[in-house]
Amino acid sequence: GLAAVLIAGGAAAYVTLGGGVGGNNAGGNTAAANNPDSTTPTGQAAMEKAVTEARAAYAQAQTPEAKRAAFERVILAETELASFLFQRYREEGKEATNKATKSFENKDFAAGIKPALEGAKYGDPRAMNLLGVAYEEGLGVEKDLGVSTYWFRRAAELGEPFAQANLAIHYYQGYGVEKDVNLAYRWAARAAVRDQVDAQYLLGILYERGQGTEKDYA
Repeated sequence: GLAAVLIAGGAAAYVTLGGGVGGNNAGGNTAAANNPDSTTPTGQAAMEKAVTEARAAYAQAQTPEAKRAAFERVILAETELASFLFQRYREEGKEATNKATKSFENKDFAAGIKPALEGAKYGDPRAMNLLGVAYEEGLGVEKDLGVSTYWFRRAAELGEPFAQANLAIHYYQGYGVEKDVNLAYRWAARAAVRDQVDAQYLLGILYERGQGTEKDYA
């Protein structure tokens, strides 16, 4: 079924993430990424304002065309902010997440949980996504889809594309959360523009069936 196609591999899919959010700057502002403490208009406050304005424009859009254009603006603004924030993570968090990822690559899941929690404490969305995978599949912890969804959502809100795809799947299938095709579409769209293939696949299904969006066979 769809779940088997999208979730097959679980932790293996996670560890292909590499640089994570902002690894290629994801279209973010280069000057801001190189200067996280900037107080210029390219700084964090300006980016947060851009996200707020984009979300407001989406809420006020009346036609399907206007909504789609506004949603694209939301995605771009959120991606730029996420790329900026990624540069602010403390080295301790990065090191812990890398340690957790290595443990998962070696299939020593129990050893990977503690550093994953440490990385998440410092705000690294890669660690949060890893915890989502662990709780989804019961790797080193007791399986709990509700907790899995919690970690996927936290990472997704920070712009982590694998987590956004995983969260979209959870909303589409009703894993650990009430099924909601509208939210499935929104999160899949966010991840799809970051070239996350599972999200692109799910997005194609949603367009084909007109779930969470209008039917579009193009």
